[in-house]
Amino acid sequence: MFAEDRAAFIASLDDYSLLVIDDLGVERNTEYAMEQMFTVIDSRYRSKKPLIVTTNLKLEEIKNPPDLAHTRIYDRILERRAPVLFSGKNFREEGARATKAAEKKIGRTTYIVRVHFSKTSKETMSDKIKRMLKNEIRQM
Repeated sequence: MFAEDRAAFIASLDDYSLLVIDDLGVERNTEYAMEQMFTVIDSRYRSKKPLIVTTNLKLEEIKNPPDLAHTRIYDRILERRAPVLFSGKNFREEGARATKAAEKKIGRTTYIVRVHFSKTSKETMSDKIKRMLKNEIRQM
């Protein structure tokens, strides 16, 4: 995007009644990226519009940021937002363990699997991968 288009896009985020920022903390740690993130967060902060932020950062990391750029962002989030901790199993780690276990059984072949879930599926990612790999092994 050109700078004007980018500025208009960021300004347009204020048009939404709710903004969700997913995975805060994984953005590039460049001065430019931090300034863009600050602009979005500060705009929501000043407009007092709702904001949901998800992150894998620990609350301690947010309360004690590494530098001024992060402090400016995190302070605005913490002042008007209530942190909620969701703890539990990391489904990505669980899926990775299942894949590694299946790879050991199959051998040294690496499979890249595209997984699709229907809207009514109750199957976990781990279970689906295990089932797909078992079917693959049966066909060998």
